[in-house]
Amino acid sequence: MDEIPIFGTRVPGASYRYRPSAYAVVTNQEGQIAIARTPVACYLPGGGIEANETPEQTVVREGQEECGFVLNPIVTIGRAVEVCYSAEEKAYFEKDSFFIQAEIAGQAEKIEADHELLWLLPQQAISMLTHRSHAWAVQKSVSLCRDQLR
Repeated sequence: MDEIPIFGTRVPGASYRYRPSAYAVVTNQEGQIAIARTPVACYLPGGGIEANETPEQTVVREGQEECGFVLNPIVTIGRAVEVCYSAEEKAYFEKDSFFIQAEIAGQAEKIEADHELLWLLPQQAISMLTHRSHAWAVQKSVSLCRDQLR
């Protein structure tokens, strides 16, 4: 089994809250990646896994809430950990995240009004994403797609 990469730097003496998460890598026909931009950061669509929820169920729920997507999860790209600080929550987190390639199966009503959907080419997305684990997932997804075309 592949080793799970860890991104970010731990602050000595800080207490980290464990948060299981799941994020979708969604690509359109032009090869652009869906990014959810909030007033404070840019992320892949996704978030915290709720009780009794699978990573696939999380990306379906979060895809609708943040972007108005009805998502069809296809394959897990990988898993990574991001150690980070949330200024909004004033807390340190260890985000154990699953990254799932997903396709848009339809549109729904977006719930989170402060999330803006951006479609960016992979290199633009990689440079704008706040968490390095998200950039890693985009890179890994692009590599998997190239390998499938060979």
